[in-house]
Amino acid sequence: MKQRLEMLWYNDTMSCWSFVKALIFFVALLALLTPACGQKDGSHSEITNAIDKMSGVDHFRSTVNRIAITNGYVQSYSATEEYLGNCHYHKYEITVENHAGNVTTEPFGRNWYLEPGSPTKWSEAILIGSHWYYRNSEHPNWGLGLAECMGGYSPLYSELYLYRFLGSIEELTTENIGNVSCRHYKGNVDYDAYVDRQIEETKKLQENPVLLIEDERIASWIEEIEKTRQNEAVAEFWIDEEGYIRQLKSEKRSLVDPIVSKDEWTEVTVIRYSDFNQPITIEPPPALPSTFPTPTPTPSPP
Repeated sequence: MKQRLEMLWYNDTMSCWSFVKALIFFVALLALLTPACGQKDGSHSEITNAIDKMSGVDHFRSTVNRIAITNGYVQSYSATEEYLGNCHYHKYEITVENHAGNVTTEPFGRNWYLEPGSPTKWSEAILIGSHWYYRNSEHPNWGLGLAECMGGYSPLYSELYLYRFLGSIEELTTENIGNVSCRHYKGNVDYDAYVDRQIEETKKLQENPVLLIEDERIASWIEEIEKTRQNEAVAEFWIDEEGYIRQLKSEKRSLVDPIVSKDEWTEVTVIRYSDFNQPITIEPPPALPSTFPTPTPTPSPP
C-alpha cells in the first residue's frame, strides 16, 4: 500500500496568509505579459531587467534560509533546491520551531533565538513530471504519488514578482557572492502599487468566458488581497555582470489579520542562486534507500 504523503509545509491548517499567497501566485501568472510598472531610473531598470532575466531561467540551484515569527512563535527554515523547469525539481528542507525572543534589531525592531533542543523536522521531495516522491522525518521511507503540475512558466517568476513594485532604491557597495562580483541594491516595496495591480488582474477574471468565476468569489478574493496593503517589505539584490540575481534578501512584516488582530507576522529570507541554465540531473530515488538525510541546515550567507 502506498505510504500516505504529508507535505511538511501543509502540516498546519491553512491560514488566511496561505490563501492570499496562493491567490497572488495565480494572479501573477495572469500578469506575466503585462509590464508591472514604469521605469523610474537606472537602478529600477537594472533590477527589473534582472527579474526579467531570472524569470526566463528554468535550470538553477538555490539555497534558502528563512526565519519567521507569528504570534510569538518562531520558525527557522533552510532548504536546498534544484530545478529543471517547474515540473522537475529536487528539494530538501529543514524546519526548527520554538518560541520567540525579545532582543531588538533592524529593520523592524525584532530578533529571534532558538532554544537548545528545539524540535527539528526535515522533508525531501522529488518531482519528475507527474510523479512525486516524498519522505520526511516522520515518514522516512520514500512514497510515490501523482501530482498535477502547471508547466509553461519559470519557477522563479512568482517568487520575484513582488519586487517588480519597488519604490525608492539605494545602491550600496559592490560585494562578492560566491566569488562573483555583484552590484548591490536595496529598495522598499510599494505595496499600494502591488495591491492595485493584484486587484486589477483579479477583476479581469470576471471577463474570462472560460473560467466562469462567480462575482461573490471575485469579491472575496479582492477583500483578501486588500488586507495586504498595510504590509511592509525591504529587499536587497546582488546582481552579477551578466544581469543574474546571485542573492536576494527580503525582510517582510504584516499583521496576521489586520482587521481583528494586532499580532505581527515577520519574515526574513536570504536566497542564493547559482548554476543558471546549467546541466542538472534529477532522478527518482532508490526503491529502498539505505540511508536518510542528516538534518544539517545550509549555512547562512555572510
